[in-house]
Amino acid sequence: MKKLLLLLLLTAIISIFLSSCKISKKTDNDVSGASSTNMSETVTEESTTLNPQRAQGVANEIEKGRFDNFDKYSDEDKELIKKSVEEDGYTLEYNSDGSATLSNEEGSWFIGTGWAENEYTESMPKPDFGTVTMSAEDEEGGSKFYMFLIRNASAQQAADYVEKLEKSGFSSTEEKIADVDNGIIVFKGKNSTGKIVEIGYSKNGLTIKIFK
Repeated sequence: MKKLLLLLLLTAIISIFLSSCKISKKTDNDVSGASSTNMSETVTEESTTLNPQRAQGVANEIEKGRFDNFDKYSDEDKELIKKSVEEDGYTLEYNSDGSATLSNEEGSWFIGTGWAENEYTESMPKPDFGTVTMSAEDEEGGSKFYMFLIRNASAQQAADYVEKLEKSGFSSTEEKIADVDNGIIVFKGKNSTGKIVEIGYSKNGLTIKIFK
């Protein structure tokens, strides 16, 4: 029963992050994190000048957490993407560092920032795999946290990352699940400074949630 509850927690961790971007309003066939990221990269690599239809495709990738960065898009392309995103009920603001902030009434998410070096990630091992497609800072139960969504990551890579966390001083506070064969990784740990990290991996991707 306890393992079942942890599996449900994993599903909740990922679904909450993705559904907060209103992914449920989109209808498409579910694909793995690796395939999703490749779809995004394909769109990016082929894009020099977008038409409205292709801009909508990029907007969909952004809203579903499958988009990595805006590096290959012109200012004109980015304005078309922005228009498409805002037609879906979001706001999209481009930042001076080349990233963007996606927002709706439920919150804001950073797109194209990669792994953030900040007070949350200080002293934590940086993932050397996958693609960070979304990150966000929020609060839960009075405690602030920072969350990353990483696509194009395998279950083995997620399990290896948990081992790195343990070696860096994070001790498990709940039952750890490292079922690589079935693609399920769950870990919640705390270090000597009181920092808490929650890891959840499934076919939707890897989430890393850090409480300072």
